[in-house]
Amino acid sequence: MKKVLIISVIFIISSCTSEIDLRGDWKATHLVINNEDSVGVPSFPLTYFKSDSLVIYFERLMRYSISGDSIIFINESNPRDTVLKYKIEIINEDNLIFYYSRKVTDSTNNIINIPYHSFWERKK
Repeated sequence: MKKVLIISVIFIISSCTSEIDLRGDWKATHLVINNEDSVGVPSFPLTYFKSDSLVIYFERLMRYSISGDSIIFINESNPRDTVLKYKIEIINEDNLIFYYSRKVTDSTNNIINIPYHSFWERKK
């Protein structure tokens, strides 16, 4: 009985800690601006996640790591240089969302943060 309990606990822990495999080609399907305006993104280039923590994002080679609900893109040539950091929501193995905000300066030099999120799907 004790062995069954230990095996069950190991199985539950391993199934809860499994992460999605991002390897492959991803295409942005649409972009939501300020939580209300949705626009198509046919001109976004494909994003390529590689098996060795490399990503080609907007035609730039970087490293990536996932920590909790965030994905961090790191400069390939300088590992201490964080290029981008997004909140990531993994819908399923073929769909995810990046959340971020964009700083915009208005005519009175006030900085406004506009929330964005982009929907991505894995190309097969």
